[in-house]
Amino acid sequence: MARILIVDDEPALRESLVVALHKAGHGVTSVGDGQAALEAAEKLPFEVVITDLIMPNVDGLEAIKRFRKTSEHVRIIAMSGGGRTRQFDVLDYARQFGADEAIAKPFRIAELLGLVRKVLGEPALGEPVHGDPGKD
Repeated sequence: MARILIVDDEPALRESLVVALHKAGHGVTSVGDGQAALEAAEKLPFEVVITDLIMPNVDGLEAIKRFRKTSEHVRIIAMSGGGRTRQFDVLDYARQFGADEAIAKPFRIAELLGLVRKVLGEPALGEPVHGDPGKD
């Protein structure tokens, strides 16, 4: 399936996402900050980047901006537990920087897997695939 890069400074979350995405059939690499993500992407092209926004070194917003300049084809899903503060929604800001989708932490793994399918242009689970006999 897809090559996916997970970017988050929380090791436990990274590991659970790696396990879930591997089970879904994806190749997964994980790193702890935006700088490491940019370096990983120089070595291996990724189809999807799932990035936290608030991290040390290069934060997620800056990483999104740089990915959009260097890897226009990559699909980006932003995630954050930062939420809304004083009429500022960090996930909306991530979309303005170029994220294709965004999800607030905490989230269910099924929600994230659905967003991965969506950005890859795959049908949602349970959705009929065009051309399946008896399902058109």
